[in-house]
Amino acid sequence: MSKDDADAHFAAAVKKQREFHGWSQAELAEKAAPYGVSFMATTIYKIETGKRKVTVAEAVALSQALRVSLHELMIQGTDSAFAAKEILLEYGMETLLDHERVVDSLTPMMLRQERMRAVIESYREKFGDDPRWLSYQPGRRNLSVHWEPLINWTGPAEYLASWKALIETHGSYLDDLGWADDRSDPHVL
Repeated sequence: MSKDDADAHFAAAVKKQREFHGWSQAELAEKAAPYGVSFMATTIYKIETGKRKVTVAEAVALSQALRVSLHELMIQGTDSAFAAKEILLEYGMETLLDHERVVDSLTPMMLRQERMRAVIESYREKFGDDPRWLSYQPGRRNLSVHWEPLINWTGPAEYLASWKALIETHGSYLDDLGWADDRSDPHVL
């Protein structure tokens, strides 16, 4: 690919991405400003039509403002099967990394759930299935009402709501168990 072809592909990709976001040229210029460049709407017009070349710093700023990688922006305007394959590979790798981060962030929660199951089972072995052993003080709700969603993951909203209810209702009991060292963090048990 020649230098002129690369410039033309880049210009087409900038326009395509801007239109994808539904932004005017002035809006793109404004969104690029936090990334260290100062564009006017006319500058964006000139870039998109190939009448103005961009520096590397400007290309990086445009890619960040458009929320795509510079690599994707460079190959996107080519409309070739190779470009599509490259973009899919890049997205695939990003998705795989995102998945690994999610799994890593869920692992501590899953370990805490397993600890809770073990504690509940040990108490059930001692006291049977009578749910009263979970009641700490008169007038407080039974802990099992809140523990079930915590032990059996149903989703982040249910998990956090159950955790907050557990702390509000049985905070001192958890303190006695040594489980609520930091109540501001729902992930600490």
